[in-house]
Amino acid sequence: MITAAGIRAAIARLGDRGDRPTIENLARELHVKVVELEPLMHQMVRDGQLDPSVDTIHEAESPAGAGGAGTATEGVDASRSRAGGVSYLHIPAVDPKQSAMFYEHVFGWSVDGHDTNRPSFRDGTGHVGGAWVTDQDPSPSPGLVPYIYVDTIDETTELIQAHGGEIIDAPSAEGDLLTAAFRDPAGNVLGLWQQVTTPGTTP
Repeated sequence: MITAAGIRAAIARLGDRGDRPTIENLARELHVKVVELEPLMHQMVRDGQLDPSVDTIHEAESPAGAGGAGTATEGVDASRSRAGGVSYLHIPAVDPKQSAMFYEHVFGWSVDGHDTNRPSFRDGTGHVGGAWVTDQDPSPSPGLVPYIYVDTIDETTELIQAHGGEIIDAPSAEGDLLTAAFRDPAGNVLGLWQQVTTPGTTP
């Protein structure tokens, strides 16, 4: 059972080793998943068992942190250090907390720093991380459009609308794919795609 005292002890152990006390590092230290630990910690804060001003959890560092862009720094997650791979994104937000909740509820992304003005995330694959930022303008018109893979595009479009997003292109077939486009709560345009046939099979 995870207790407030256990969390404090884990934060202290991370500090003694010189590791940054992010929610991801803390989850690994406690041998639990981030999605299990984070809501528990929020509840402990609400109940007064943890004090955010003392029991400090930091955001994950940008890959262009203290060591500079492209420099391997201590604490960089090996799952994101893939040569030539897209691994970190800044997503413009008007209300970072609202955007964080949107991507968490719609796509199941792991979110750290819900109570901060710059929540960070890890996508459903674990290979892409990033943060919602307010110092960059949202992209309300299609430019560079990231597409998010989903298992059931119709259910996802319903979730998008239920959580403050807008469908701008309804799901349509493109060969053996279904694609759609949406705006997130900040107005950024992104895409969805779903494979509707198994590779190597005949529809």
